[in-house]
Amino acid sequence: MRRCPYCGAGYPEDVERCPIDGNLLPGAPVPPPPPAIKWSYVPYSRDLRLALIFQGVAWAVCYFSGSPLGNAEIAGGRLLNWRTWIIACVTFWLGFLCVSLIGAPRSGGWRPLYVRYAFPALFVIAAYVVPLVFGVE
Repeated sequence: MRRCPYCGAGYPEDVERCPIDGNLLPGAPVPPPPPAIKWSYVPYSRDLRLALIFQGVAWAVCYFSGSPLGNAEIAGGRLLNWRTWIIACVTFWLGFLCVSLIGAPRSGGWRPLYVRYAFPALFVIAAYVVPLVFGVE
């Protein structure tokens, strides 16, 4: 007969836990510890740094090309202002969320290429699309 070390109640040999307080009874098999967390590298860390540098440069281009909170001049059919930068950033980060939810990165795949080069492409596209959508004020 096993006795609970906490409440002192006695139980038959086939009982492993005290039904009153949930403590393990002496002689019961100890459950295995939970698996250790395996830390690994952050996927796309180098590519993400490059994307953040591109975003910083694009912000500077938008900021210094005209009024940061208003319209900048349209030069060659493109508009560089806060709308362009915000639309490119939001589109990039939503795409990055989709890329990271798809699965683990594979070497030589399209995911690192997206993280590395999507923001400059989205920024250029937004610079040409923003004047078409919002018009010239």
